[in-house]
Amino acid sequence: MVASSTDKDNASDAGNSEKSKSNFFNAFHMPHMDTEKLMNHYKKNLEILGSINKMSAEVYANIAQMHSTFVKQTTVEINDLIQKKGKPSDTVAKFSEFTKDNVVKAVNNCKQISTLLATTHQSINAAILKRFRESVDELKRKKHPSDAGNEQSQ
Repeated sequence: MVASSTDKDNASDAGNSEKSKSNFFNAFHMPHMDTEKLMNHYKKNLEILGSINKMSAEVYANIAQMHSTFVKQTTVEINDLIQKKGKPSDTVAKFSEFTKDNVVKAVNNCKQISTLLATTHQSINAAILKRFRESVDELKRKKHPSDAGNEQSQ
């Protein structure tokens, strides 16, 4: 099969598009600022945010799994309780005990989820804060190449 000229044009457009994206910010000159380094800092920040987003999604999936397991277990226990035959007074007593036990389990389950969420949010916030502090420190330490000439002349 012969490649059409539009396929070649699309391939070259994709290459040119990447070049134009990388050169886009080079067209802007800010005094005492290296825009390429600035964009690298933003890229690192976005990478951290992407990994944090992934971690958050995994934690919420784990929470959903925990909740699903709890609900399934409770449903099985309810079905077992309903299937058992006996005196009505025994059934009421068993159901009361079952309800009490499951309320305690539900509260403990909520505490686990709450603790998991709290620690996850603390980790996420710490990672974001750390990256942005590093980024600001890096920007403060690094000087624009044009500054080197200015410092020597002073």
